Amino acid sequence: FFCYQFKTIYLAHNTDVSNADTYMAIAASLSGVVQFITRISCGQLYDKVGFKPIFTFVMFLNMIIGVVCYQVKSITWAFIVCIEFNYMVLGSIYSVFPAPVIKTFGIYYGPHVYSLVLIAGPLVSILNLFIIKVIYEILGVGEEIILAFGSVCSLAALIICCSFDEKIDFKNMNKRGLLVYGDPPQNK
Repeated sequence: FFCYQFKTIYLAHNTDVSNADTYMAIAASLSGVVQFITRISCGQLYDKVGFKPIFTFVMFLNMIIGVVCYQVKSITWAFIVCIEFNYMVLGSIYSVFPAPVIKTFGIYYGPHVYSLVLIAGPLVSILNLFIIKVIYEILGVGEEIILAFGSVCSLAALIICCSFDEKIDFKNMNKRGLLVYGDPPQNK
């Protein structure tokens, strides 16, 4: 959610906007390396500690980013560090979510459920356009409120994570018709 706001915030609060594209390009380039390392690391870490510890850390980090990012908006190096931590959060989510989704929803339905996670990227892009054009410009809501809202959403995700059980509940899944024995149902 935050990654689409960085350039807007940076341009709005820095006097040296002539270098803004350069700084944001550096941050974007570094983000590829950060995501590469994060995705491999989180995949390995998931095998050792499971979903909850990783997701708890990631959402806690996301909350911190939401609070700190606006405060360091005019300190370029600190702002870029916030950007990199945000891309670390994104890389973690995309690398860790497939396994618990398959564990929870099974081999047949898990990929369908995970596709909802992947749809979030384009939807957030559209939401970002709405945020910039309507909330910032028309309603005059500041960036710090938007970032704080993102932190609150991360807190909500943490609360949900605490109630999430990563074990497959075969009895409940069978009762709801989610277990498929043998070949998956054929579409007609």
